[in-house]
Amino acid sequence: MKLGFALPIIGPAISSAAGLSAFCRGIEDLGQGTLWVGDRLVQPVQAGLVGDLPS
Repeated sequence: MKLGFALPIIGPAISSAAGLSAFCRGIEDLGQGTLWVGDRLVQPVQAGLVGDLPS
């Protein structure tokens, strides 16, 4: 059975380029089949609900 992993979207693994690189290399070193990447790698600084939009 082959397993794949998704790139985290929050947390210390993506807080820096070095952390992201270490995460990806770790997955590769484990010999995993795939690493999935989401379509949104950047989040807004202030995320809120739709009802919280400024008027």
